[in-house]
Amino acid sequence: MPVWMYCLASLATLAFGPFAAADPGEPTTEIRYQIHADPADPDSAVTHDITLSLSAVDADGDWVGYEVTAVTIARLDASGAVEAEWKEEYPVVAEPDGLWWVEHANFATLNGSDFTDPPLLVGVASAMTPEADDMVYDLVGTEPAPGKRTSPWSTTARLTYTLQVVTETDPEAEGEEEPAEVFGGQE
Repeated sequence: MPVWMYCLASLATLAFGPFAAADPGEPTTEIRYQIHADPADPDSAVTHDITLSLSAVDADGDWVGYEVTAVTIARLDASGAVEAEWKEEYPVVAEPDGLWWVEHANFATLNGSDFTDPPLLVGVASAMTPEADDMVYDLVGTEPAPGKRTSPWSTTARLTYTLQVVTETDPEAEGEEEPAEVFGGQE
């Protein structure tokens, strides 16, 4: 990249935050939610891994509007290996502008704790694994009910979700206000 372009990108980053120099539509961060076999037991096996690829596309003060560019859902076996995987690009984000607005205290140190309350996401993810069928899903972050334990992990989200393979009559996973371990942030 020529020096003048690097300087322009650096100025844009200083003026508009870390997402300003990113290419539109390119993910600027990925956030992973890990669903455990027993949500009350932080040491239980992870059964599903849900990754949201996000691209920062707008800002208003400390708030950044993220476009969810992809949802990837993985079912894990007892050893933690991926058994089946599904992906949907540009899922429905049930917000008036289609963005997930997140408040950041410090743009330079984005972390999973900034992303513990995802908006309602709904869709049908295509099977990425041979011989798997597509998956219908919905996912939303929820406020914990009074008296519920909220932090089994250092960064915890409370999720209400349903994951159901289209050819099955029952969901393969569902939870209401269940804790999920959160990983990710600026890459």
